[in-house]
Amino acid sequence: MFVDVLILKAIDSNWQNYDKDGDGLLNHDTAKKMVYEMFPNLHNYVEKEVIDSEFQSIDTDGDGMVSKKEMITFIHHIAHIW
Repeated sequence: MFVDVLILKAIDSNWQNYDKDGDGLLNHDTAKKMVYEMFPNLHNYVEKEVIDSEFQSIDTDGDGMVSKKEMITFIHHIAHIW
């Protein structure tokens, strides 16, 4: 899907700035920082509690870390809320 390609490009262009150890994972706080940089007005449309809840729901393995695949899912979820 074209939207997925755009989302992945946006994530890829920012990911290396946040994935300091290069393991392909971001903790929830770092992932939220990245999302707020990508979408600076997000807090005007989606409450912090909803964002926190969405991060928890996409963390399918419960490790407290977010992969690129999980980040794509998160952005899809937030786009539907927004």
